[in-house]
Amino acid sequence: HAELEALNSDLTRRVEEKTTEVTRHMKQLHLSERLATLGKVASGIAHEINNPLGIMLNRIECIEAEAAELHLPAEVQHDLRAIRSQADRIRRITKSMLALSHGSATTLKPIDLNCVLRSCVDIARERAAAQGVRLESVLSPDVPAIMGDRDRLETVVLNLINNAIDAVRGCGREGVVTVQSARLRRDREEWAMIKVVDNGP
Repeated sequence: HAELEALNSDLTRRVEEKTTEVTRHMKQLHLSERLATLGKVASGIAHEINNPLGIMLNRIECIEAEAAELHLPAEVQHDLRAIRSQADRIRRITKSMLALSHGSATTLKPIDLNCVLRSCVDIARERAAAQGVRLESVLSPDVPAIMGDRDRLETVVLNLINNAIDAVRGCGREGVVTVQSARLRRDREEWAMIKVVDNGP
């Protein structure tokens, strides 16, 4: 009787282990299917965006050339450059989406971190002003170059800045968002640090 109970207990334990293992594999399979579907959707969206985007970039370049010939005010030419810069960014992001959906590896390149942060602050400045929030930057001049994907890094930093703006917009003129960079030395290695700080609740 004791031997039967021991065998029954062992069998129950094995069934539970196998059930847990099968459940885990099912979840992994479900996740893989969802990721594959997401990849197809992302690829379709990227293709749909790329067609009108190509026309927009072409028209912007033509308008820039005409603006230079007509000697239009510097503010207008600056706005056109800003539009082209953001359209180029959209094109790079859709290219990354296509690479991700095809399973391509990310190519890491040397990045000037401060240059990325300045670009993000410039992009977010208008939204911050509209919310009545002060957006400041304190960038260390000796930050080392890092290896990374510029577009993905910009996306992360912009998300952090936008979250910080949302956190302080109820503070009125007292709301401040500060973007910082610094050089760190840890375990005899050089590190670059980014901080997005806000004084919200």
